[in-house]
Amino acid sequence: MRELLAKWMAALTGLLVCILAVLFTLIQNQDQKTAGSPSMVNESFPEEGKEMPSRPIHDKIDLELGRTIYVTLKCGTCHSVAGEGNLRNPLDGVGSDLSTQEIREWIVSPGDIDPDIRKPDYSYLSQDQLDLLVKYLKSLE
Repeated sequence: MRELLAKWMAALTGLLVCILAVLFTLIQNQDQKTAGSPSMVNESFPEEGKEMPSRPIHDKIDLELGRTIYVTLKCGTCHSVAGEGNLRNPLDGVGSDLSTQEIREWIVSPGDIDPDIRKPDYSYLSQDQLDLLVKYLKSLE
């Protein structure tokens, strides 16, 4: 029991460190942006001094955090993505096969969808963790 608790604490600590690192980076970038730092200027734009669009960067960070949650939960034990993990249950294409709500339900309450399935229930995930994991899985088209 202690070993299981220690594993969960280590996994959650790792996830927290990743989230804090991303938040720190975002805060640092925001400080540079408001200070008028030239590091936020994209020289490839024709208009001088135009700022880089930030949403694609946030989407990429969200997907990486979602992937981190996938790895932390050891989803690869039962599933595979791009040939990595258990090949019996691939998740490639799940983003186009299932809606966002259906993916969420498979994560939180798989027994409600299929009572015969032997899949862990991840209802203990925070809303943010769940949203990031769903966003990552939805990107697997």
